Amino acid sequence: MASPLDKPYLQYHQRTLITGLAATIVLVTMRRFF
Repeated sequence: MASPLDKPYLQYHQRTLITGLAATIVLVTMRRFF
C-alpha cells in the first residue's frame, strides 16, 4: 500500500506545515508587541 512517493510527500508537507506554523507565531508575536 505504501508507495515510494509517500515518504517524500509527507516530509515536504510536514516542512510546509512547520513553516506556516512558525510564520503564524511570528505574526502573532509582532502583532502583540507592535
